[in-house]
Amino acid sequence: MEITREQLYEEIWSSSVSKVAKKYAISDHLIRKKCQLYNIPLPSNQYIGRLQHGYTGLIRDPLPALESSNVISLVPGAKDSNIEKESTLFYYCTKEQQVLLTKIYSELRIKKSLSSPHVAISQHKQLLKQIKRDRIGYGSIISERGSSFCYRKALDTHSTSEQSLPRTYLFLDALIKAVEKAGGQLKLTSKHTYFVINNDDFYFRVREKYRKQSISVKNKPDWYGNTEYIPTGILTVIIGYGSYSRDEVAFNETSTTTMQHILQKVFLTLFNEFPERLKQQRLAQAIQEEKQQREREERERQKELYADELARTQQLVDDAKLFVLSSWIELYITDLQKSNATKSDDYLTWAKQKALWINPNSSQSDDILTEKDKLALLHQKEQSHRY
Repeated sequence: MEITREQLYEEIWSSSVSKVAKKYAISDHLIRKKCQLYNIPLPSNQYIGRLQHGYTGLIRDPLPALESSNVISLVPGAKDSNIEKESTLFYYCTKEQQVLLTKIYSELRIKKSLSSPHVAISQHKQLLKQIKRDRIGYGSIISERGSSFCYRKALDTHSTSEQSLPRTYLFLDALIKAVEKAGGQLKLTSKHTYFVINNDDFYFRVREKYRKQSISVKNKPDWYGNTEYIPTGILTVIIGYGSYSRDEVAFNETSTTTMQHILQKVFLTLFNEFPERLKQQRLAQAIQEEKQQREREERERQKELYADELARTQQLVDDAKLFVLSSWIELYITDLQKSNATKSDDYLTWAKQKALWINPNSSQSDDILTEKDKLALLHQKEQSHRY
């Protein structure tokens, strides 16, 4: 049976992996492996739990685009070996890039001898010779960066012993040439060594493990110490990007994991895992930035609504006060007329005009005073009196 990525994504996020596996009569493990091969995000246990309890409005991880085939074959009773035969390497690339990268990956080999080394390795050798000439009492162990390689652009192998450098050179020569064949570039700085792939910088370094042992020190100064570090010949290759440890991968040489295996793993990580991881991180960052932008816009909108509402309310209060003040003046004029107070007719006429001018429901204007003067009558402060 065949199903599209979109259909499988929708079914998994609408129910669960186990229910989908039961529906198609295959195991949960095979469903998860299919999702991994075709870059389909899986829901978390918390998401499934909330979904089963009837929560609505749950946020799904978006389905990334995939330039290769979107049709997935689901065969009841299929085994893991059937899935592993599917062509899934470099799935995010175009067909031409997939062919090129797959060819380079299949031809990855570490030579037995260093013939025609990469220019960066030749420069590294010359730099070590210069360091040896410049330093007195140079030992067999190459110092960490900051002493012998301070402010120098060189391959990052600074904690690798001199005995292990030939093996390191063979590994780096194969790796650098393969990356450059695939379209990447080598970049040397005074801090790190980088591979530049599709405008992304991936740093890498080769380290060697050391064994700490105590020594008997005679006639040595106090600062010399009583321990020394012995190189074990076991290499570690570290690659990463950014400035966080979560974006870093270390491949350790063991009795079962040779440098040839590490070479293949590093190449796959550089061209298969890291690009997709970066893509997902940037997508999540874009979603987060968009969410933050919407929140900022909503805060600004609420701020504007608050300011408008406050201004309208203040205007309402001012109009009410002006209406009350106008009513008081009219009552005062009526009382003057009833009590036959000694006020001239001109004064009463003037007072009536002022009452109309103050009334917010009237269109009466004033030849001298302005609207600003009208509001000043409401908000004037009482003068303090001294006794």
